[in-house]
This record gives sequence, C-alpha cells and structure tokens, in this order.
Amino acid sequence: MTKKSPELSSINLLLENSSIIKNGVICEKPSKQFYLESGQLVFSGTKQYQIFNKESENLYYRIREISDFFSEKTFANYLFTEFIPIIKNENRVVLENDFNLLVTYFKNQKIKTYKISREIHGVYIEKDKIKLGDFIIFNTVKNKETLNKFRKLCDADEIPQFLIEIDIHAKDIDKAIEIANLKFEQFENIIAFIVGDLSRKKNIKIVNKIDTTSKKIFISSEKKISHRENSNYSLIIDLDEEYFINKQLGNDKIWKLFSTESSNDLEKRIKNSIEWAGKALKDENDAKVLIQFMFAIECALHIQPKNTIINSSILSLISDNIAFLLYDDFDNRKMISSTFKDLYQKRSDIVHGSSQNVKSQDLNKAFHLCKSIVKKLLTDETYLTFSTAEKLGEHLTNQKFK
Repeated sequence: MTKKSPELSSINLLLENSSIIKNGVICEKPSKQFYLESGQLVFSGTKQYQIFNKESENLYYRIREISDFFSEKTFANYLFTEFIPIIKNENRVVLENDFNLLVTYFKNQKIKTYKISREIHGVYIEKDKIKLGDFIIFNTVKNKETLNKFRKLCDADEIPQFLIEIDIHAKDIDKAIEIANLKFEQFENIIAFIVGDLSRKKNIKIVNKIDTTSKKIFISSEKKISHRENSNYSLIIDLDEEYFINKQLGNDKIWKLFSTESSNDLEKRIKNSIEWAGKALKDENDAKVLIQFMFAIECALHIQPKNTIINSSILSLISDNIAFLLYDDFDNRKMISSTFKDLYQKRSDIVHGSSQNVKSQDLNKAFHLCKSIVKKLLTDETYLTFSTAEKLGEHLTNQKFK
C-alpha cells in the first residue's frame, strides 16, 4: 500500500474536520469560517479549530511552489472556498491527482513585479534618488517624476519627502507586501550595522500606517502629568555619503550580499550576523543586546568540523575560530579568545537567569567583535574565496598547526 504524502494527509484532515452549513447557523466557538456562495465552510469547536490552525499552516509551508509566491491568506481563501467545498460536495476523500491539480493551479499563475514603497524617517539625501543594493531612496522634493506620480495616483493627503522603494517578484500583492516588509526590516538592520553605535541614535525608521515613530511617556505626580517623546531615531543619517559603499570596510559587499537570492552557505551566515548585530543596535534592553551580539558571532563562526569523533565544545570552537580569524600573533589570539569566553559566560548567565546585569564595556567588546569578524570575512581576499562555512572552518583549524 502506497504511503500518503504529508500534504495529502493534511488536506484530508482539513476535509474531515470541516462542515458546510447554511448562512445564519450559529457555530460552536472557537470557530473559523469561510463564506461560500450558498453557506459557509466552518471549523467549529476546539478540536476542529486547532486542526485548522495546525494543518493549514503546515500545508502552506510544505508546498514551496505556493509559499514562495503567494500569501497564506490567498492560499487559504482558494483552498477553503474553492478546492475543499468541491470535494465535500462530491462526498469523497482528496486523491493524489486532486493535490497535483491544486499545486498546478498556483504554479500556472504568472509572476508579477510589484513596486513597494514606504516612508522612511531619519535619513537625508541631497540627490533626487540613490540606489543601495535592491533599494532606491527618493527625495520627492527633487524627484519631480516620483512626486507627480504619487500626487496623481496616491490618495494620501501628504507625500513624504523621503521614500524607499523595492521591486518584489510575487504572484499576489499580499505576498509582495509580506516579502517587502522583511526586506525593509533588513534595510533597517543593515544601516544599523554599518553606522549604528551603542547610543542607539543612529537608526532609521521605515513606517506604515500602523507604525509609530515615537514613544510618548507620561510621568504622573500629585500636581501634574507631564510627558516626554522618545524618538526611535534622533540623528539624521546622510545616505549620500561614500561611507555606505566603502570597499575597505566591506560595506559595498554588504549590499551585494542582500541583493543576491542564491547566497552560498558562508554568505548566508554573514547576512545572519549582520542582521543580528543590526537588531541589537536597535534594542533598548542591554541584556537582549548582548545576547543578539553573541548570536551574530555564533552565526558566522560556530562551525562544527565534519568527520570528527569528538566534538569540541561550542565555546572552545568559536573562541579558537575568532582568534585565528582576526589575529596572527599568539598574544592577541590569547587575548581575544579570553575576551570571547568571558562574554559567552555573561551571555549564559543571562540566558539561565543567574544575572541580567550588563556593563557598557561588555557591550562595546561584543559590538567590536561583530564588526571585526564581518569586516574580515568581507574584505580579506583569503576568505572571499570560500563558499562554505566548512571550508572556512578547515582553514582556521589548519592555522593552529602551522
């Protein structure tokens, strides 16, 4: 007997635990309802509702031809208002051929290019527009073409002076917005990594209608209530500066990394390091900042050697990799290894709840380590030739035996 695929099992579970009812019929709570031409498809009651949440999400993420190009909302709408009702009305189970037709329906939809723009705060450009990787930043005051387009087509009362735009390839607009949101968050993290510091003032904000660019704090006393505004950014960052594409610092390669979809293993690790460090530089909680800096370091240099009988401890492995990546002499290697081990212990104390106290010098050390590691990997010709973390790990291990 042929074993059913997990996708087919999920669909049949969804089929079994849903019902078609007439409009106006009261459902047992909790429930999920999809409106049909004559009635509703519902998952009614705790068990059915839980099955809906689990199986519909699992199904969506298992089918890459769908999840890569369509939003979960679009997929669910078709599945529960078109596909499953037909099967239920035929009073049968879903077969392999049915599943193939479902996937084919989505695969046959054409990929479209959507231009997604957002208002961006905390930046300035002198030119009418600049390009950083996949992103274009517009000064609408000087870019008359963009300003006129928005005035003609946009229903907003006021056009922001600075807009950031990215082209997204997807098969429906909800998915395009979903991808764009992730890309815009990446942009914030990249800028934080390139120019940010522990003052947390060198951050930008890409906003939408539900974002807030400031935090109002009210202070109450017996006589009055006063308030302060804590902005998410306080310094204007000039994106025109050559610093953002500086080759010696590796900043030019950062934009290329995030513009490439098919990154190799080592590039993905570097991208993750940059993002974790960027997130840390936007966080106000010092304990979380230190943990995120340590995540950034681990992303790049936690490289477990293959074909080893005895695995080294994570701490020894990463501290050795840092030492041999950054320095050539014994004293500096010993110093930086000790520094990382001390930071790792403080990270463990935070994670395990024994301490939440973080000193500013520890944050500075962790920040400096993140920046130094990424810079080395992006600017040293030796490391630019490696495409996998395994090759990097082998090289660093070989340095120990020279």
